[in-house]
Amino acid sequence: MKSVVAIVGRPNVGKSTLFNRLLAKRVAIVDDVPGVTRDRLYRPCEWVGRQFMLIDTGGLQFDKEDNMKEEITLQVNLAVEEADLIIFLVDGREGLCPSDMEISHRLRKSNKPVILVVNKVEGEMTERDTYEFYGLGFEHVMNVSAEHGLNIGDLLDEIVGRLPEEVEVSYPDDTISVAIVGRPNVGKSSLLNALLGEKRVIVDDKPGTTRDSIDTFIERGDRHFNFIDTAGIRRKSRVTDDVEYYSVIRAFKSIHRADTGILVVDAEQGLAEQDKKIAGKIVKEGKGCLVVVNKWDLILEKKRNEYSNRDDIENFNAWFKKEKEKLRENYIDFLKESLYFVDYSPILFTSALNKWGIGEVFAEVIKLSEENSKRIATPVLNQVVKEALADRPPPGYKGQTLKVYYTIQPKVNPPTILLFVNSRKLMHFSYLRYLENRLRGAFGFEGAPIKIILKEGS
Repeated sequence: MKSVVAIVGRPNVGKSTLFNRLLAKRVAIVDDVPGVTRDRLYRPCEWVGRQFMLIDTGGLQFDKEDNMKEEITLQVNLAVEEADLIIFLVDGREGLCPSDMEISHRLRKSNKPVILVVNKVEGEMTERDTYEFYGLGFEHVMNVSAEHGLNIGDLLDEIVGRLPEEVEVSYPDDTISVAIVGRPNVGKSSLLNALLGEKRVIVDDKPGTTRDSIDTFIERGDRHFNFIDTAGIRRKSRVTDDVEYYSVIRAFKSIHRADTGILVVDAEQGLAEQDKKIAGKIVKEGKGCLVVVNKWDLILEKKRNEYSNRDDIENFNAWFKKEKEKLRENYIDFLKESLYFVDYSPILFTSALNKWGIGEVFAEVIKLSEENSKRIATPVLNQVVKEALADRPPPGYKGQTLKVYYTIQPKVNPPTILLFVNSRKLMHFSYLRYLENRLRGAFGFEGAPIKIILKEGS
């Protein structure tokens, strides 16, 4: 994995200018108005053959009454947490400020290596003019001018010289990475332990036990899996502390680097709005999606206790078998209606505690991986699209009719379908959904999001 270098400092000290200078290109927005950069900006950087990820951050401000400033601070704190090396940027023209002292205190608490960089040292300024910054207590201090490019090569030398050795985590090529995601306390860690067949992850009934994303590689038969257990994802309004905020971000990042996302739903709690957002994140990242309804045994037990003492049911077991199936079907209908944008996802019912339904999870994960990497031959693809157009011609708009000239599949993971059309504006979203359903009917793609791209021209 590439090392990460984060640039931090108070507003308007030149972070984005330095960011652009180190990259040798204009990427970040640069303005003399404080606070232009609000979100973290990531870009790969290379110097003398060494690659690393560079992060530009918003200016750190400590006015608690400003919600935006608080959000920026959280973004910066997250960048610091994931960084291997920190560039602490200060303004040589303005001199040492109280905010610099506050930031230095926080950086020392992070225990991360820091290079103190004094910016805007140019013109008649000399190194002697920047001596006061040594009072911040950092061993490595460098003077630069990001605007004019002074000493940037020396700074890059210092950066690559202080980066940790690169360690590549390698798995077999056929390894399927699976992110287990969901709200707190739905049984994600318990599900992972059941999948592993042994207790490898701490399980607690207290929400928020899993703070970090934990990778666990296992072999099952001749197949390889990397399961990523993540912290529970709460609604933003309920994220009350920094640690949990970081956990949510890591969970989303885990989805990004996975092949498949398992959305764990608590059968008793039902589906919440946050579950929909998590499912949406899986779809947005182009990953296969599997919905696992955990704690299903509790629902069945509740149903059994409700009717077990009734005298009017002669053959209780036979009746209960039918009731279980009806209950299951109703729950599936409910989930598909609620998660309509991912209604193509398979749904499994499990009890992680009692370890039933676990084998099905492995089988579905393998199937999802195959479906998401499925490639369709161009002639076959064009024939299906042609038949779909003939069976339901596209609606006209202002005297014009949508025409599809040609169809190809340029990518997999997710399956990406490229339609060459006469006009993108003539493609209504309902007709796009119709074409997607026809593609699924013809080729499956079960659990895989289909990405359809329109390109004008023949």
